[in-house]
Amino acid sequence: MRFEYFPSQTEVAAFSFFFKDFENPIENVIIDSGADGTIMPRNTPGAKLMGIELEARKNLGVFTPVLRDLTFIGNLTLSKSVIDLQLGEQVVQLTTRSRPMVNQSPFVVNLSLDYANEASGLGARLLYNVYGKRIVEVGSRGLPDSYEHPRHVVDLTLSQRVAKQFDFRLIATNLLGSSHVVTLGSKHDDAMIQRSYREPRVISLVGTY
Repeated sequence: MRFEYFPSQTEVAAFSFFFKDFENPIENVIIDSGADGTIMPRNTPGAKLMGIELEARKNLGVFTPVLRDLTFIGNLTLSKSVIDLQLGEQVVQLTTRSRPMVNQSPFVVNLSLDYANEASGLGARLLYNVYGKRIVEVGSRGLPDSYEHPRHVVDLTLSQRVAKQFDFRLIATNLLGSSHVVTLGSKHDDAMIQRSYREPRVISLVGTY
């Protein structure tokens, strides 16, 4: 269910409500707590997911003409999922019988600041993303679930139109150099870190004709 309001041709305010009922969703389950940490896909009986989404796109020229080329875009998703396991006799005995779905964050935030100047052909976009703590692997035989912790990401794109046929873009991703951190259990405890790695900052130049 979605409600949208358009103050102008380039602006929007929207509210959405969603509900999903899953049958036999597939989740990654840790079945070996040894050094290898063997992970296997397993079907669970079912799951439910519900949430809301808020979206806004607003030109900042309403505050002062100096900002007329700037547009703010924001998106917030809040969700809750639950899996209640009634497995009976199973080869793999999961540690947690009631929990959120794998890879389902309780919140996701996306923010963007766009600049577009038609006269000069110059454009820019600054993006920010963060998601809430989420289960990435399900523990079994007493082993805790594995959680991925929030990761703050900032990307930047600069574009310049040259004549009518050429367009150049400078794209920079992961400017903060933030790390992926996965722990056994939900606490961000150094002693429980299962794996941690940092993705590189990437800068690229693209030309389009």
